[in-house]
Amino acid sequence: MSVDATLQPWEPLPFVEAADFWRAKVPLTAERVQSLSAAARERAFTVAGLAKQRMVESVFTGLQQAIEAGESFGEFKNRIREVIAEKGWTGQRDFRVQTIFRTNIQTAYNTGRWQQIQEAGDALEFLQYDAVGDSRTRPTHAALDGKVFRKDSPFWQEWYPPNGFNCRCTVRAMSKAEMEARGLKAEDAGDYLGKPVTVGPGRDQVLLPDPGFGSNSAQNFWEGLAAAATGRSGKPLLVPLPGLPGAKEESRPTLAQIQGRALPALDRSRLLPADSPRETIAAGVREVFGSQGVIDALGDRVLPRGDLVTHLMRKPRNHVVGLPLLGEVLREPYEVWLTPMTNGQQVVLRKHYIKFWAPDGAGESGMLVVAEVDGAVCQTVTAYLASASHLDRKRLGKLLFGSGTDTRTHRATTRRQGTSCVESPAPHPRQTQLYGVVP
Repeated sequence: MSVDATLQPWEPLPFVEAADFWRAKVPLTAERVQSLSAAARERAFTVAGLAKQRMVESVFTGLQQAIEAGESFGEFKNRIREVIAEKGWTGQRDFRVQTIFRTNIQTAYNTGRWQQIQEAGDALEFLQYDAVGDSRTRPTHAALDGKVFRKDSPFWQEWYPPNGFNCRCTVRAMSKAEMEARGLKAEDAGDYLGKPVTVGPGRDQVLLPDPGFGSNSAQNFWEGLAAAATGRSGKPLLVPLPGLPGAKEESRPTLAQIQGRALPALDRSRLLPADSPRETIAAGVREVFGSQGVIDALGDRVLPRGDLVTHLMRKPRNHVVGLPLLGEVLREPYEVWLTPMTNGQQVVLRKHYIKFWAPDGAGESGMLVVAEVDGAVCQTVTAYLASASHLDRKRLGKLLFGSGTDTRTHRATTRRQGTSCVESPAPHPRQTQLYGVVP
């Protein structure tokens, strides 16, 4: 397609949907990814040829900075220079770094665009395939350039970009009125999917995306994220991925060492009765989160899942009793761990906020309260009698925050025009819509 400013809108990174998509990814080695289901792999990030988890995480973090701050390829290369040097990705092998950068940036951009298009509703009913149209454009991609399909057409289940490594294709959303004004018409997916097209003089080629790219991962991502956030997925229980590092690897104290320190005293009058009615639990959620959510120890805003009240009522009593302590757990935890978890179908990055209260009588072990957060959404809170088994199950993955140490490795990274969300961020409108408390 020829370059036409009216036909090629480009919203430069960063924008919030692309950043949301990337933060929900889980950096894993290729060996770990192979043990996941196909659906779970869509939430994982890996790099072929990188067997070390630290190297995968380094590349992942470099891409995250590029997506959130709109950094250039050169800045990305500088961020991962140690990985490049160790793997020898220089000179003629520099193409590996370019492929990693361009493919993942385009994936984040197009995934963010998909959500923006869906939020537009009926105002934008059609999508136009937009290939770059230069000498590097794949013939099959060029054959689709300018074609228009309804946004709910099965065509986009197979051909929503990117459609190959280094693919630069995008889509343009338009209304029916705009489509007709431009003299365009909506095509039938059946005339294209898997059908031969002419790609040169006397040359036909079956219309298929490159291997590994024949699905709409953008749609799969957003639908899976919404279902998980609102508790409607109906999928098996999430468990930590096997082989994760824990407190020992992070040189964190044992439970006995923690209990030997000065801990806050537990005021049992603050706890909710296990048989609290729905109205009391709803009031408790509103008391914790208010209308703006909670700014946690990492500087991020945390909002409640939409059905948190119903969720707590259905869970055992230890989920309900600790609700009044939830705000304190989020704001002043002892530790925060980022744990990759899976149910065999998807992978979720879950933060576990842990806080202890001192025993309030002889023979008591004290109380351990854990808040669980996916992205910016609090999924649950649980109170336990402190035990090593309960504690160790929550101290897995990457330590983001540790009381008494300088381990605040997490940064509040949602930025708009360079402003960090540490600076009293406003909740994203889509979060307010999806995650507003349902009493």
